[in-house]
Amino acid sequence: MRKRLSILALAVTCIWSVTLHGESDGPARVVPRPRKMEVRSDSEFLIDADTCIVCNSPEAGEVGEMLQRYLQPASGLRLSVVEGKPLPDSINLTLDASLKELGAEGYVLLSGPEGVKIKARESEGLFYGAQTLRQLLPPEIYSEKRQPGVRWGVPSVRIEDSPRFEWRAFMLDEARHFKGMEVVKMLLDQMAALKMNIFHWHLTDDQGWRIEIKKYPKLTEIGSKRDATHIARGGPNPFGGPPHSGFYTQDQIREIVAYAAARQITIVPEIDMPGHASAAIAAYPELGTTGEQIEVAVKWGKHPNAINAADEEVYRMLEDILDEVAELFPGPVIHIGGDEVKHGQWEESAEIAELMEREGLDDMSEVQMYFTNRIAEYLAGKGRRVMGWNEIIGHDLGDVDNPAFRQLPRDAIIHFWKGSQRKALEAIERGHEVVNSAHSYTYLDYGQWKTSLRRAYKFDPLFKGLDEKYHDKVIGLGCQMWSEWVPTVDRLMEKVFPRLAAYAEVGWTAAGRRDYVSFVDRMHAQCQRWDIQGIDYKPATVYIFPTKSDFEDAEKIAEWTPEMVSSEWEVIEIPIPADVELEDYIEIGFWYSKNGGNPLYISRVELYQDGIKVSEDSHSGFSGSRLSDFVYGLQIPDFDPDSEYTLKARVRSGREARSHGEVRIRRPSED
Repeated sequence: MRKRLSILALAVTCIWSVTLHGESDGPARVVPRPRKMEVRSDSEFLIDADTCIVCNSPEAGEVGEMLQRYLQPASGLRLSVVEGKPLPDSINLTLDASLKELGAEGYVLLSGPEGVKIKARESEGLFYGAQTLRQLLPPEIYSEKRQPGVRWGVPSVRIEDSPRFEWRAFMLDEARHFKGMEVVKMLLDQMAALKMNIFHWHLTDDQGWRIEIKKYPKLTEIGSKRDATHIARGGPNPFGGPPHSGFYTQDQIREIVAYAAARQITIVPEIDMPGHASAAIAAYPELGTTGEQIEVAVKWGKHPNAINAADEEVYRMLEDILDEVAELFPGPVIHIGGDEVKHGQWEESAEIAELMEREGLDDMSEVQMYFTNRIAEYLAGKGRRVMGWNEIIGHDLGDVDNPAFRQLPRDAIIHFWKGSQRKALEAIERGHEVVNSAHSYTYLDYGQWKTSLRRAYKFDPLFKGLDEKYHDKVIGLGCQMWSEWVPTVDRLMEKVFPRLAAYAEVGWTAAGRRDYVSFVDRMHAQCQRWDIQGIDYKPATVYIFPTKSDFEDAEKIAEWTPEMVSSEWEVIEIPIPADVELEDYIEIGFWYSKNGGNPLYISRVELYQDGIKVSEDSHSGFSGSRLSDFVYGLQIPDFDPDSEYTLKARVRSGREARSHGEVRIRRPSED
């Protein structure tokens, strides 16, 4: 027998009502949002077989040829790319050295019935202008197959654009789970479309070494392979996953580096040292502090193995490795990790004790900083800047007054991820540039119920309390895709998208232009682009994924009691009264009462219109003393006030069937 929940009240304000709660960008749904944009009333410009791409220099011509390649598959048009002065009824790409105020990545885009003009000081700016032009076209332009019958019209706009931050990074960890070249290229394409410019490539860790080093072949012969995989946090067989292997040859890396460079993306490789180095030590035990043979790690987390910071032969080997890394990656920065080093082996090492006495080092943090300084000095001699996580200047960003820190080159980039913000401010005041990747906002391995699209978008890389004169020392942000629990490409896509777009806008768009309601409105078009490209994401996460705090003051609309739910899965119906106005979207939360007894488990919530299902959100929810994934978002495609609407929820209680709580509704547009 079906049980029913009576609806006490339902009042939903649509998140898409941008005309009331955010500035609408009309047909120009560009992500990330430009710094200045005027949508004009002129008629659109139609791209057809007679359109050509006119470039005023060979450098502009390279961007023109890429734009030609972007437009051809879907349109079936191979536009001519010619060099010369701007022409009417054309797409004109112009490098103009006078546009100094736009910086290297800024551009101006003018479109109207007379054609399209993109002007920039540097080719980077032209490239980003071309990306904006793609987004102004119908989303079908992103298809790799011809789309007959589509009108390739460009709306009439005037855009003046430049980024807020110079460092707009996405990090992929392939040490834990190797994904391969095609996946990397796909991610680079998505980064380029969203104007992200740094691909931080985590290539080595305890569980795998993924980059070929010619002088030390065992790094991949041994270090790229592990015997099993950590697949659970508990249970009888947590390490029962399959063996895992894979690495990139140097030729493959060169191909990927060139692919990224053509898309204005610099690759920053991360070669972890002196911790997170078990795979390297398994291949060459002489790199380790104990010299003992170990295996490539299977378990995630911190491991005791640390590179020997007191052995000159170890430094020679590391320099040989970095020589090959620097040759493969021409960018100015090499990341050395430096995080989560366990000091136990150092504390028991006579060699480390001798080093400390000789160099006047007081503790293990100073030993690590001595090591970091040696590596930084070597990289500086090769014209490279060192970058590392907080711990390269000590735990919790360290004691910035100690001598070892004062020796760290001022051009070393501090990658903030965890710890005291005060220490980050002190490091900035001492002259260091900082990339802010605070884990609670930017770690993509965290579930979207913990770090929602909304939370990702709210992130501001500028530290609170930072004096304005130091703002330029915070050069940007990174979002990190750690892959311990992300073995498949499907899981990777689910984690990265749609949040990648939020981080892109945080990095690019001026703070005063960021507006979450506008962002979600523009994500309608972005999702269409992803759909056409086969980018897999959970649609519900685009529209909702609030956290517990979002629902604390939400309105109660119904309740469940022990008499209404059982310990077996059942579908309960929630009829929506005819006088309730519905538009586009609602979100329903199941809120556990303090006297609720057993928790409520939810697996699916559906919306029916006149008995026909029109929307569904299926995921495992839990409403108990701990709330987890308890909110369900439902689109309402075509609201009809004459229709009857019903919610159906598949739920069950605990074993004793004593669950009690409230059904709450939230108005997203009130954010």
